[in-house]
Amino acid sequence: EDARREPFLVRLLRSVVCGPCCDPDDDRPVDTDGVILVRPDVTGVQSLEFKLSRDQKWQALMTGFSAAVGAIGASGLVAPEKLAEARAIVGEFDAINKASHKPGELAGKVEALLASRGLY
Repeated sequence: EDARREPFLVRLLRSVVCGPCCDPDDDRPVDTDGVILVRPDVTGVQSLEFKLSRDQKWQALMTGFSAAVGAIGASGLVAPEKLAEARAIVGEFDAINKASHKPGELAGKVEALLASRGLY
C-alpha cells in the first residue's frame, strides 16, 4: 500500500541506491519458520512523545500483548490452554479499557489483573 503511494522517481532512486534490501513490499518474512510478525495498532501515543502517563504506558503495552496473542493464536504454535489463558487476559483488559475513565485507573486495574495471574 505504501509503495503505491510513493512517487515513481522516489521508487526508482530507492531501487538504484538501496537495491532490494529496503523494498517496502518485502516487509513480511517469506520463510516464517517460527517467526511471527506482530503489528500492534497503538493509539493514543505519538512516536516522539517521551513523557507518558502510567495509563498510556499500560495501554501501549497491552495493545502489543493483544496483537501478539492474536498473531500467536493464528500461528497454532501455542498450546490451546495457554492460548485460552492469554485470550482471557486480553478480554479482561478490553473490559478494563472500556470502563476506565479516571487518570491512573487503567494502570491500577491492569497491574492488579497481571498480578492476579502472576505476571506482575
